[in-house]
Amino acid sequence: MEVALKTLGGSMATSVFDCTHLVTDRVRRTVKFLCAVARGVPIVTPEWLHKVPWEKGAGEGGSWGQG
Repeated sequence: MEVALKTLGGSMATSVFDCTHLVTDRVRRTVKFLCAVARGVPIVTPEWLHKVPWEKGAGEGGSWGQG
């Protein structure tokens, strides 16, 4: 997953408060997940990361949290 993040120009965030997206394989009621929902942070799957480089407009960068 970190390779996909670097390909997109992103990095792994150390806190949910610093991330622009939360990456998780399933919905779990964790502190990170609930904080991301409360902040309106997009929640995406690892598969999404691998698909994004091929979509138009990819590579904007950002910090990504892992759920």
